[in-house]
Amino acid sequence: MIKNLFLVFLFTAASHGPVLAGPAEQDAVRVHCESDLNVPPGTCDCLAGKTGEMSEGQQRLLAAMLTGDEATAAGLRAELPVQETVGVATFHLHQVPACAGG
Repeated sequence: MIKNLFLVFLFTAASHGPVLAGPAEQDAVRVHCESDLNVPPGTCDCLAGKTGEMSEGQQRLLAAMLTGDEATAAGLRAELPVQETVGVATFHLHQVPACAGG
């Protein structure tokens, strides 16, 4: 179930304008969490806060993936070290349950 939530979370496409590191990524996470995940109250704020702990490149990649900006996401995947890209993919697998209290 967590894997399905993760996939829905990462691949839901919506347009939110340009991708910038920082609060924009946190907002993208919060918006998609609130609209696409069935999680306890407070979980989306927790996830948004945890996003702020990621590197700028990881935040930009996550936001690009969430907003469906495939060109930016592809460029960042090619630019970022593999470990950072994997960190984005595994972020939600670890953080959704942690933020949901489980």
